[in-house]
Amino acid sequence: MALGKKKTDDRVKEKEYEGRCKMRVYDSVSDWKKNIQSDKPIDPMTHIEDLYLRCDLDHEDLSSILKVNIRVRNLLEEKIPMKIKLYLHEDVDQDPIDAMDIRMVAQGRTTTKGYFELPIDKMKFWSEQEPNLYEVLVVMTDHFDETLQVVAIQYGFREIKIKGEKIWMNNKPLMIKGINYDGNLKKVIDEETLRKELMLLKQYNINALKVSADHIDYVFYTCCDQLGFYVVVEVNNLENNKEGTLAKAASVIGKMRNHPCIIMWSLESTLNKEENLEVKKVMLSLDDRRPYRIHSEDDFLMSDVFVMEKLHEKIIERIGKGLDIRGDMILLGDSRFSKGMDEYTAMAYKKKPAIIFTNKQMGVEAFMSLKQVMGSVHTYTRWHGGFVGDFENYFAYTRHNEEKSYEILPLAHEIKKAYEPYAISFDSQTAFYSIKNLEFLEEEIVVRVIIQEDGTPIMEEYLDPMCVKPGEVASGVIKSWLELSNETVLYHIVFEIVLTSDLWWAKKDHILVSEQFEKDGYHPVIYMPKSSIDCIVNETNQTIDVISEKVHYEFDKNTGHIKQIMMDHKALLVHPIRPVWSSLSAIHTDSEAVDNHDNKQVKSYRMDKKGSQVDLYFDIKIKAIKTLLLIKYEIFSTGELNVYYEGEPSTKQDRLGSTMTLKGLKNQVNWFGRGPHPSCLDSMTSTQMGLYQMDLLENNHEDMNSIKSGTYKDIRWMTLTGSDGEEIMVESLDKNGFDAGFFTLDQETTTLLIDSGKIKQNKIDTKDTTDTKNTKNTTDTSSIETEKQTCLYRFLFMEA
Repeated sequence: MALGKKKTDDRVKEKEYEGRCKMRVYDSVSDWKKNIQSDKPIDPMTHIEDLYLRCDLDHEDLSSILKVNIRVRNLLEEKIPMKIKLYLHEDVDQDPIDAMDIRMVAQGRTTTKGYFELPIDKMKFWSEQEPNLYEVLVVMTDHFDETLQVVAIQYGFREIKIKGEKIWMNNKPLMIKGINYDGNLKKVIDEETLRKELMLLKQYNINALKVSADHIDYVFYTCCDQLGFYVVVEVNNLENNKEGTLAKAASVIGKMRNHPCIIMWSLESTLNKEENLEVKKVMLSLDDRRPYRIHSEDDFLMSDVFVMEKLHEKIIERIGKGLDIRGDMILLGDSRFSKGMDEYTAMAYKKKPAIIFTNKQMGVEAFMSLKQVMGSVHTYTRWHGGFVGDFENYFAYTRHNEEKSYEILPLAHEIKKAYEPYAISFDSQTAFYSIKNLEFLEEEIVVRVIIQEDGTPIMEEYLDPMCVKPGEVASGVIKSWLELSNETVLYHIVFEIVLTSDLWWAKKDHILVSEQFEKDGYHPVIYMPKSSIDCIVNETNQTIDVISEKVHYEFDKNTGHIKQIMMDHKALLVHPIRPVWSSLSAIHTDSEAVDNHDNKQVKSYRMDKKGSQVDLYFDIKIKAIKTLLLIKYEIFSTGELNVYYEGEPSTKQDRLGSTMTLKGLKNQVNWFGRGPHPSCLDSMTSTQMGLYQMDLLENNHEDMNSIKSGTYKDIRWMTLTGSDGEEIMVESLDKNGFDAGFFTLDQETTTLLIDSGKIKQNKIDTKDTTDTKNTKNTTDTSSIETEKQTCLYRFLFMEA
């Protein structure tokens, strides 16, 4: 193989810095092939101190020019003539793709610089989807051709540039789907564990990480190079002065700039404008192949990108359109904008690419508009995604039986949904679907279509393989959907885009995208029990006992609570069933959930006995929140109990619900509703309607918090299995279902919280009627229509 010609480094200017890039050091080429690294001192008397690699790409013919700066340190007094050979390998076991050498003289007691420029044909570029890496081998010999040192480094050929308002990666627009990843890596003890973490992130559609240089080890960057993650590195100086900032930036950039995974340097600066200009000049002298994000209150235009720090759908849309956002940003408290800012400065941001950089850890409320925000990001070309939330928003570090693992938190499913590579829409009336490619990679996809009836799959088909170009849409009609006509069952259609082959982070048939749609016109039939046997009623000053064929209910006349439920002479309740006003986005313990109901009073009570059915009415005034709560119980002799709550909330966030603590339950819960995971958000997007089951104690061992965050939404029915095999079913009497959260504080009891999940307009039911055919109490014409909430559900008890 012909060697390339020697190049000079006359035009290479570079800031002197402390530290050097991480290289693997070997005693010989043979040791390099066997991966036997040197055990000699790190700095022999003459050694390669640093390598700086970069490339110029030609995207049309897939060629490149590899440019390498080398620094050789000679600690001896005398000059040493030497030859330095550079080899480029696609694989260690294969012959080099290309090679060249240079001759130089290492001056005594100083550092000598050299420069290679190696043209290469037919390269495989590095990207997030295809992280192709090459082995760069450098062999240093003396004038007797004796090997002085062998070093190797992995390198990926990729190019990142800013043109106008766009960031280009290998001549394609860059899309960042990232999170903040600081501090957590301190818990990683080995490379294998780190790779498992990165695999987990990949499975949740995360392709980018923003990290602090102080918290991250070299192994992290190597793994990101190999696995295809984009990384933004913060090079902040804690001392907040120019000298410290220069030293920190020079050290970090000098050590890490050969990693293809790093796409941007980030600096939070408190320096003045002149000092920032000097810092950026030095940083550019170290690396002019990446953009810089510099956050400075004095001059935000110094940054190569415009950064939005909060998830605000409307402002992100205005930024995408390039509109004046001074007023919006002032209202958000962004210190970079001020009322005195001139129009040129305020509008100059629209010439820059835009990226989201949120705080490292966000509250749940901040995620409410995540799906809409990502929709705007994909709509406007100047947006390039961003970093949303922190690792700990999505995953919780745990240890069970001495094994490290991660609990998947509800928000992890939301970020996965927001970062999906395809958008699917469907018209329930016409059965017309469309699939849009949100990525910048054209590939063949397979789409699986599943039709469900009341959560049970009844039909499955695969669409013809399709190749959707970036930004384009594929469409069609699902004819079998138009044939469904039964309005008493709930139909859903699910579109799933699946992998067609194995990848390092997932197997074939792994679901990349899943979207569910519901059929309109659902009108369920609410079953009302019938029996010829009457209920037995026993009433005292304190309680009302209603005894059916199988179940004995005890009601508290002073509170309206269900005090106890007996089945086969066995008590089921640990605490009474109580109505609560509470947002179930945060689950409380049983005692905390009713703290705001201690100050309440039953204004009126009445009972209607209609043969096999007994109706109880309670009007309760809750003084603490100044509201009236109406309760109605329908008890049937067959054992069923219908519960109706109605009331007006004190705040828009509160919802009407019920709490109950049951004992003697087995671990398993089955339900028809949204799942398989809970949600922290009312506007959740990642859950789907279906039939699910869960082991209550599976994740609630002694090393973990026993209270599961989030709620299970739109539940039509739920069953809990008793210790003797009997089942307790809670069924919704509302076609939209109820929301529920449940947890176990010990292995003997289970607490269930239910709420309506929605605010509705209803009329206050204050008077009974003489209509005995309808088991529900009707509304008096004198009632005033007002904003009320209802919670309607039914208990059913089944023997083992």
